[in-house]
Amino acid sequence: MSSFDLAQKYLIWDWATTARSSLASGPLGADLAKQGYAAGVTVSQASEGWEICSNGDCAVLSVVNATIFSHLMSKSVDEIERLVNA
Repeated sequence: MSSFDLAQKYLIWDWATTARSSLASGPLGADLAKQGYAAGVTVSQASEGWEICSNGDCAVLSVVNATIFSHLMSKSVDEIERLVNA
């Protein structure tokens, strides 16, 4: 990941979906994966997975995580925390 802010977003999402399977199987996991990549996010294959970029920030993740996280990249940390706690 290219910035602390992006890494923080990823870690909040990853921790939440690991700790609460209902989030992974629903609104912060499977529901987002079914939508495919978010509009406005560039996607390219990388040697270690898939690179997703939005507004100059990039992450290389597995295809499933890249698909889901592409919807969260542009959200603020506060927005992601609200989604986790909803």
